[in-house]
Amino acid sequence: MSQPGGQLLVVDFDFFFPVPPSDTEQYGLFEWAHAESEFFIQPGIWYSRASSFCLQGLPLPQVNDEWEDWWPRFNIAPDAPLFISESNCTVLNSQVGPVDGIWLFDAHHDAGYSRERAAQAVRTGRWTCEDWMYYYGTLIGADRLHMRYPRHRPGAFTEEPAPQLEGLDRKFYDPDEQTPRFDKVFVCHSGAWVPPWCDPQFKQFVQRAGRPARALPPPPAEREWDPDQLETFSGALRQVLVDAAVRPRPPAVAKR
Repeated sequence: MSQPGGQLLVVDFDFFFPVPPSDTEQYGLFEWAHAESEFFIQPGIWYSRASSFCLQGLPLPQVNDEWEDWWPRFNIAPDAPLFISESNCTVLNSQVGPVDGIWLFDAHHDAGYSRERAAQAVRTGRWTCEDWMYYYGTLIGADRLHMRYPRHRPGAFTEEPAPQLEGLDRKFYDPDEQTPRFDKVFVCHSGAWVPPWCDPQFKQFVQRAGRPARALPPPPAEREWDPDQLETFSGALRQVLVDAAVRPRPPAVAKR
């Protein structure tokens, strides 16, 4: 019998941001350090990341178009609240309230990536984007948690450490899979993983949910992206590389 909390649908926007498999040549362009901090979210670091594509004459990576017809695929209660935040761990906010089950659509399982950190979270009560699903496993049981990887990440089961939450229902997304009626919806921005030049699509994605969005702290980052600044940054970096390539080497010192 269901608990009063109902079913929660959680969507991380990085679900729609394809990253090439780790055994492909372009994967190196996506080997970014990740952490949910202002340094990795705000545009500064993204100009550096984007310039790697510019220097190779490649277009900037974009979200796929799966987000455009996402919401009609689910049965969502008309009065279901929509929460949005920068981080998935905000699901633990008291405004979201209790839940009976969770369906997470994400490029990462968020169910604990190391035994030590999961144990520390249990001990301290400090939960993060890495282990919030582990928290719900201890609260309502892993059998009520469902995690779906995007189909563009075929190596997810080998590229990610296994979840510390035993019994988590972890599969690849199947658009034909039957899901329950959802009583609450939560959307995560994930600005440390999704570039700022994709923020207009994120805002459209939220708007297409067709209901008022309640921003919970930390709210989705408001980022400005300037293509002219990227061109300036890439041009300066290109010149540095050219200068380094033509700079004469100092003469070798003969050994005595």
